[in-house]
Amino acid sequence: MNNNELYLQYRQAIQLIRIGRHEESFQILTEIDAERPETKNVLYALAVCCEMLGRTDEAVDLCERLIARYDHPKARLIKARIQKAASASGLSAPSPPAPPQPAAKEEEIPLAIPVAPGASKDSVVKRSWFSGLGRQS
Repeated sequence: MNNNELYLQYRQAIQLIRIGRHEESFQILTEIDAERPETKNVLYALAVCCEMLGRTDEAVDLCERLIARYDHPKARLIKARIQKAASASGLSAPSPPAPPQPAAKEEEIPLAIPVAPGASKDSVVKRSWFSGLGRQS
């Protein structure tokens, strides 16, 4: 798959997260991760899906990878929220979460790519986060 196709799939997955269709989004993101492993935005979206699906062990694992590799602050929030829920319930793993509420500002997943005024569509693709997929940052 080329970068444009992957980016379109990523955008579709993000839209599915926003409307609460986490299982479908998880499947798409898993395919993207297989094609371009260790991509920060994909791992973060996967962590969000896992949390919403009650796959807390997977979500914590993804968060730990994001923290170790990218020092990702939003992954720290997800991990802390899962751990807090687990300790509050007195269980080793929390029960599946309630239906998702609209994401707070701090947990939004970016959808749009910032573009300089007057930039062409070609320059958007070249500067998109997907252009750097596969690079070791």
